[in-house]
Amino acid sequence: MEIAESHRHEVVHGIVDSLWLRPRADADDIRVVQEHIAGSTGLPIELEGRYKWIVFLPCKTTGVGALNRYYGLYDHDEFKLRGIELRKHDTPEFINIAQEAMLGELSLASNAAEFRERIPRAVNVLRYTAKRVLDRAIPVHQFVLTKSVSRTLPEYVVLTATAAALKQMEKRGFTVEPGESVRYALLDARARDSERKVRVAEFLQGDETVDAWEYIRLLCRSGQTLLAPFGVTEEDLFASCRDLSDVAAPGAPQEIAVKDPRHGQSHSRAKGGVGYAPAWRVEEDEGEPGEISAEG
Repeated sequence: MEIAESHRHEVVHGIVDSLWLRPRADADDIRVVQEHIAGSTGLPIELEGRYKWIVFLPCKTTGVGALNRYYGLYDHDEFKLRGIELRKHDTPEFINIAQEAMLGELSLASNAAEFRERIPRAVNVLRYTAKRVLDRAIPVHQFVLTKSVSRTLPEYVVLTATAAALKQMEKRGFTVEPGESVRYALLDARARDSERKVRVAEFLQGDETVDAWEYIRLLCRSGQTLLAPFGVTEEDLFASCRDLSDVAAPGAPQEIAVKDPRHGQSHSRAKGGVGYAPAWRVEEDEGEPGEISAEG
């Protein structure tokens, strides 16, 4: 950091093995900075890319900036994503697709000012998705959550969604041990009966009615993930979904490319936010717990 600053580069963010720099008008070329760092530390350092814009996200529980939660668009129109729902293995598919479509809208911004101008379009994608949820236009399998089991069924004092799923599994002769996962769709988050509360994914018939407003709440939580640094909260988004009479279908799908170290470059076409399976894969972040909770 000190070396970069001595070459008149502002340090925007840094973690164990990475630095994000913003050059001042009189800054030295980045190659000079690289050579100085390598020469002083004996460690190689590479330029991964230049960003049109990047958004660093706060920790959802503390509000303090998180070390490894951000998303940004390189100057060659490839996304780098870390710590958002698209990187989580437990997020319902329709939320992944909606977040993908929101990024597709934001990808048309070339700088910070244009990014802010496109935020309402990204919010429109979320509201359109909420309308599709209420219209029951999304297949039930896209609502499946995946949760890691932390205890045995007798250890649950309250009938949470996960406990209800475990009870449903036990009733049908299946045992899920702590450390394993269970997959289910929420039918009625407030129900006190396991059969009415959830439906384990393996037992879905396809004609189930999910708890629409509970899923819209989760959708708004994922929207806050992207837009929290701009003052957009989950409650703001949820309130905007109360009346969807003015919502418009998003425009033409935008293709986004995602930086994926494990699988190489991959692409997606976000088509209106819902109803389409993503055409690309992203690397799952080991050790990063899902931010969306369906317990209740």
